[in-house]
Amino acid sequence: MDPRQEKVSRFYDGVWTRYVQDREAAERHMAEVFPPELIRGRVALDCGCGGGAFSLALVRSGARFVVGLDISIGSIRMARRLNAAGRLEYIVGNMESLPFGDGRFEVIWAWGSVEHTADPWRAMAELDRVLAPGGRMLLALYRRTRLSPLHGAIRAAFSSLPRRLHAPLSRAGAAVLSPVIRLFRRREKMRSGEELAGVVHDWFFVPLRHHFDPAEVRRRFVERGYAEELFVPATGRFDSSSHFIIRVRKGARRGEISGTMPFRTCPETTCRAVGEH
Repeated sequence: MDPRQEKVSRFYDGVWTRYVQDREAAERHMAEVFPPELIRGRVALDCGCGGGAFSLALVRSGARFVVGLDISIGSIRMARRLNAAGRLEYIVGNMESLPFGDGRFEVIWAWGSVEHTADPWRAMAELDRVLAPGGRMLLALYRRTRLSPLHGAIRAAFSSLPRRLHAPLSRAGAAVLSPVIRLFRRREKMRSGEELAGVVHDWFFVPLRHHFDPAEVRRRFVERGYAEELFVPATGRFDSSSHFIIRVRKGARRGEISGTMPFRTCPETTCRAVGEH
């Protein structure tokens, strides 16, 4: 594993055992951007599942079977402890080398996970590989803005501090930012059910994070033969700290997928017959 990915894994071992997501809020949010009728009866992958809130939302939306995958062992342990649903399996894995055969999933949910990989385009290539023709994929990725380099510098400085300081500094940062958010936010945050301290912790202390130009991501999917079904340009309170959402559908026949999106070709991985569930 890339050493940067190891740091991300250790980081989220702490985050998703410290901050437990609101499952009902996750389910409401999923329904807004990925309606249950597009999930019901299908095999789904929650890639970068964290504590498993969205994995459970996929089950409750009617998925036939769900796999929640995360690089963080601590996150997977937490998800398994809190899991009270059938048709759901959690596994530890790396998005850049997914342990599944080609076309195993009909639905892929990757909220805020691709951006924390060492090579995000390789991770997207893997998602493309394991998505079945006609399947749907939703990505939430951080927007690249003029403030992204500044945020990156602050994050690099904060993430280098001793880990014992991360949580108290996150609480202090949340106290400072709370009035700023109330006074200057551009919009309501689309996704609810998260503690502000947890958001600050995830934003400023994560060891690895990429930002993306939405136009470039959209273009690459179209060139690859995907049909865009949904695009949300900003989901956060401010543009510079927002995810954007893109939901796409893969060409229904393999012959339709003939574009030139420069995702990297990844080595073959060990197949796992998830699609048989």
